[in-house]
Amino acid sequence: MKRKWSTIFLFLSTLFVLTSCGMTQELDESLDLSKELSSVIGQQEALMKDLLKTVEKIQPSFEKDMDVKPDTGLFQDEEGDLYKNFTKRKELLDELTAGQKEVKKFQKEFKRISNKKAVDVDNDKLQLISSSLNIIHNNYDSLILYMNTGFEQEEELYNNLPVDNLEGQGSVIYRTYGSVTMVAEESVSNMEYTASLIKQYEKQAATTKK
Repeated sequence: MKRKWSTIFLFLSTLFVLTSCGMTQELDESLDLSKELSSVIGQQEALMKDLLKTVEKIQPSFEKDMDVKPDTGLFQDEEGDLYKNFTKRKELLDELTAGQKEVKKFQKEFKRISNKKAVDVDNDKLQLISSSLNIIHNNYDSLILYMNTGFEQEEELYNNLPVDNLEGQGSVIYRTYGSVTMVAEESVSNMEYTASLIKQYEKQAATTKK
């Protein structure tokens, strides 16, 4: 009987050790990911804020160039403030598109870890982070669509100046970038919320590791 209990005890002890090793691996992996994600979120939030500032300067840049060259502005010559602003926004779009792929990668990784249900990992919190990243990913979809639409509208106008319906075309562009601004501001808000979730998770996970 004593031998039987010894065997059971040994089995349970071995099982506990193996399980503990697995849990520690998931916990460590989630913490490494959260640190990487914090950096990416910070970079993307800065890009969004840079985009918002650049969008605000579209109208003043256009007006300044038209003062210099009243009929056509300077965009057709690939010169002036508007052309620089346009080019800057193109570059930002490329960086944001790359950022969207990064966000999607992290979203899948957090979901994968949470689905393993390791007992020393706050899987509910990881699911929240994953869901929040999915919302940000959808923000990117809308933002990229609006920006590409805006670029097409701008090039159609700037490359064909002077036009008879300048006010009408300008109004369409203004509304498109109003949507860009709205989505970018929402993205910043969602990124800040995600960053707070990450900090909460890291704080709790640090306590678990002690």
